[in-house]
Amino acid sequence: MAPPHDKKPQRIAVGLMGMISGLLSDWGINPSRLLAPATLVRSAFSVFFLLVVVRAVGQYPFRNPALSIEERLENLRSLMTLEEKIDLLTGYNDFFIHPVERLGIPPFIMADGPLGLASWGIHGRGTAFPAALGLAASWNPELASRYGEAIGQEWRARGLHFLLAPGVNMYRASKGGRNFEYLGEDPFLASEMVVPFISAVQNRGVIVTVKHFAVNDQEFDRYTVSSEIDERTLREIYLPPFEAAVKRAGVWAVMTGYNPVNGVWCTEHKHLLTDILKNEWGFRGLVMSDWGCTYSDVHALKAGLDLEMGSKEWFTREKLLPLLRQGAISEADIDSAATRILRPCFAMGFFDRPQLDPSIPVYNPFANRVAHEMAQKSIVLLKNEGILPLKPNAKIAVIGPNANPSVFTDREHKEPTSVFGGGGSSKVNPWKMTTLLEGMEQRFGAENILYHEGVSNRFVSKRFASAGFYTKTLQPGLDAKYVNQRTGFTREQTDRQINFSFWRAPNNWKEFDDTNYSITWDGFMKSPATGPIRFFVQAQGAYKLFVGGKLVLDQWASQSLSNESVALQMEQGQEYAVRLEFAQRCWPAEIRLGYAPEIDFQNHPAVQLAMQADVVVFCGGFDALIELEGRDRSFDLPYGQNELVREIASVNPNIVFVSVSGGGHGMPWVDSVKGILHAWYPGQSGGLAIAEILAGKVNPSAKLPISIEKQWADSPAYGNYDEERSSGNVSYREGVLMGYRHFDAKNIEPQFAFGHGLSYTTFGYSNLNVSSKPGNPNDTLLVRVDITNTGSAAGAEVVQLYVREEKPKLARPAKELKGFANVSLNPGETKTVTIPLTERAFMYYHTDAGASGWKSDKGLFHILVGASSKDIRLKESIYRTRSALYKF
Repeated sequence: MAPPHDKKPQRIAVGLMGMISGLLSDWGINPSRLLAPATLVRSAFSVFFLLVVVRAVGQYPFRNPALSIEERLENLRSLMTLEEKIDLLTGYNDFFIHPVERLGIPPFIMADGPLGLASWGIHGRGTAFPAALGLAASWNPELASRYGEAIGQEWRARGLHFLLAPGVNMYRASKGGRNFEYLGEDPFLASEMVVPFISAVQNRGVIVTVKHFAVNDQEFDRYTVSSEIDERTLREIYLPPFEAAVKRAGVWAVMTGYNPVNGVWCTEHKHLLTDILKNEWGFRGLVMSDWGCTYSDVHALKAGLDLEMGSKEWFTREKLLPLLRQGAISEADIDSAATRILRPCFAMGFFDRPQLDPSIPVYNPFANRVAHEMAQKSIVLLKNEGILPLKPNAKIAVIGPNANPSVFTDREHKEPTSVFGGGGSSKVNPWKMTTLLEGMEQRFGAENILYHEGVSNRFVSKRFASAGFYTKTLQPGLDAKYVNQRTGFTREQTDRQINFSFWRAPNNWKEFDDTNYSITWDGFMKSPATGPIRFFVQAQGAYKLFVGGKLVLDQWASQSLSNESVALQMEQGQEYAVRLEFAQRCWPAEIRLGYAPEIDFQNHPAVQLAMQADVVVFCGGFDALIELEGRDRSFDLPYGQNELVREIASVNPNIVFVSVSGGGHGMPWVDSVKGILHAWYPGQSGGLAIAEILAGKVNPSAKLPISIEKQWADSPAYGNYDEERSSGNVSYREGVLMGYRHFDAKNIEPQFAFGHGLSYTTFGYSNLNVSSKPGNPNDTLLVRVDITNTGSAAGAEVVQLYVREEKPKLARPAKELKGFANVSLNPGETKTVTIPLTERAFMYYHTDAGASGWKSDKGLFHILVGASSKDIRLKESIYRTRSALYKF
């Protein structure tokens, strides 16, 4: 008999029940019903089945959760054939881990989820959460944890095993097409937000996949462009969120980027995957490729890639078995990868219980509440010149393409999409969306609301699809000449419209390469009106447009997505020659051409409507067909928005601009409007949340997780981005001076600073105190500050702590975020906020600093506390010595 303190029998019993549940789940049987106590007692079948299961434990010990994970892994490996282990290294049917049917192991399911359950047509509808960048704008780790709980429930309600999120790449450039999926420009903020999210999801029994490792901070030419970066910048700016995900959150899966880093594909980057991730950080989970970005067998496997996803080309029996025989790889390499794939599956309980949790509703009220709360707490009030909150009985003109978007269709996936979420693999098919117009009508009453779309975001794209041209032989279209610049092969045809996105060779012609080709289109158009006719060109690549024999648009140096237009004076019915020259610069290549009579903004119906209103709420920005995975977007807003806002301002100065977008953009009208809200992509409840803030029902508390520049030339990435793509690289020459660090160092005034955000109340800062933490004075400082609500409304303030070294031995930023706290206060209330500072807050990365690379120097440091990176309220100085970390 086992002694009373020996819990092994209990462990075995629990293990048996868990193993039974897992087997039943694999066989499609709901164990919650079959294994109810009454059923077990009354059912002879259950008794018989239990005997079968007990026998199975002896045959398959890996099914017994009473054993350790490593014991179970060892047993399972011993039972699997070499071929079965190889099969495991390649994805199965796009979004599955390969099953081992002989051993009763089902295919474990993956699903995209940066903004909720991605709607690829296999999972149906789900809760559409706000963009991750909006979550970062909340500066609220507790909210990140609730979001993680909601995502975990969404996945368990559908029996999904892997969450392909979150993205923790840096917001380096405002033009980045997936910025909305990431957590801002600061590595400390991103780290503090991602850790509670990952922990909450994995506590629900779902494997989190943090991505894209690493330096995959742009969509422009992401498949081939090499990110050229020094080790210090890599470690200080781009790797910390990944490091936090591994070391602090215990993330179980990491996805690589498409791009090379310093000339080496991420999937073959031993320094990243093995030296840093697995050896230095101690990561024990699996490393998977992004879809279709595995480029080799030996190099990738030896570098540390465990799982090839999206392609079945390299980690296959056909490739790996001959390499094993040749000695190029070993069976230990196969075992290592297979073990890393299976270990998280054991850790998350996939073998011990059904992943489908029937107690969680698919339509989930909790997830809906979290989505609404996230929207409320993510919307940033950037400017308020006494216009907000709006008066309850105000006559409000709601104008703009994002205020009440008609449902339109995603060109690629043929599914409805919306402006309240970004596009690509993050797109969610929500249960219901509340538009801003609906939210305003609910909050202010439909009788007080006037509405006009303004200028549709589809205006220009429709011109591309319908523009009329004709050839010299009077055939519809333009004469096209395609030239393979490498071989000289030429192909000619007539193209009805110029509206192309070439993801491979043009028209998939086998005589052309994916890259290095040019196209010239020649023909004519007849002016549809007398007056200015505006020509639009959208291109990802170089182009020149000639009209009437004159060069009117020259973007031959263009690299990433460019949206340009020019208005030309024309006579109705007159013929004009049109010539467009295009050169492929990246993959995919995009080129589009259209024209239309210039819009008369001065007499636009939306302007007339604005004259009737007390206040105008203009909802502009981008949408899911403009801002999405696979390409970057322009810094400027879509055609017509800036022009329309200027005209409205000339007749009604009471304008609140609501930006629905994945980051910063040009605001040439910034001085002409009285209020600005940045709503990011606010999810399914976004329209109501925006209306609640405009009405004052919700006091805005969010702060910018990014810096918004006045013009693209002010960006830290300017000149180091698409401008140099002809070299095949993108250089991170700005180094650690990214985001607000750049604006500080270059003395450039941003449009809106990192950390900026207004409230309907005011806050006072006082009594800054820095002291050692009792018990470990050499490890942690405690920074305390009193925050007082000095206004008349309850609200929340994000207190930000920055550190600056007075005389660094190695050049450092003027200040760096190293702590923050989110505090809620009633009018007149004061609370003391305490922010810890560990030694890491004072360190920098130096390649000569020894094994860790991190070091700090003795000297004077300044503790800066304030409401934004540009609004520092209090300062305290400390001196660090060699014998003790801190001396006051």
